[in-house]
Amino acid sequence: MPPQGQPGPSAAGIGLPTVAGIAGVVLVALGLSIPFDKTSSWVTQTAWSIFALLAALLVVAAPALRGSIRAPRGVWYLTAAAGGALVGYWLLVVLPQVSSNTGFVLTLGVGAVALTAWLSPHRPR
Repeated sequence: MPPQGQPGPSAAGIGLPTVAGIAGVVLVALGLSIPFDKTSSWVTQTAWSIFALLAALLVVAAPALRGSIRAPRGVWYLTAAAGGALVGYWLLVVLPQVSSNTGFVLTLGVGAVALTAWLSPHRPR
């Protein structure tokens, strides 16, 4: 039995967010690597690419930091902030070219990472 205030293990609480998070990170990395007009985002938008990949990784890695974050909801706040940063990246950078192959894959990746944040077992209910 988990301590009071701690989420208990469940298939939906642990499995799906983890799988969606890993898929989201892979899709974001892939979307950033697909050439758009003969160059990838890593070449034309290096800072934004690093920002997006770090935000996606932070959403997935935040639950691993729960031992170093004092407030129980701190993990959720970190996950939500990183997810919000990634959605902001999508709005500013990806949305104008969403009809491209790069935009499509990045949209899937951002959606998967957002699903991870939403389904996080640390999210206040």
